[in-house]
Amino acid sequence: MAEKIFLEISTNDNAAFADEPASEIARILRAAAKRIEDGDYGDGGFRLNDINGYRCGRVTIEVVDDDEDEEE
Repeated sequence: MAEKIFLEISTNDNAAFADEPASEIARILRAAAKRIEDGDYGDGGFRLNDINGYRCGRVTIEVVDDDEDEEE
């Protein structure tokens, strides 16, 4: 079995991204990478929070058949 990982971050109308959006996005990506590396993603993914603790996105992890993965 293989896994597909989808990551979505919304920066719209969010004060955490106002001054330095690249820095906040990088911080969120590092935090997400750490959780994935640690296997801390439960059943199918986890939510992403900005520096202020507000939800700003989601990581979704899908298990796919190896055959389905090769079709792409």
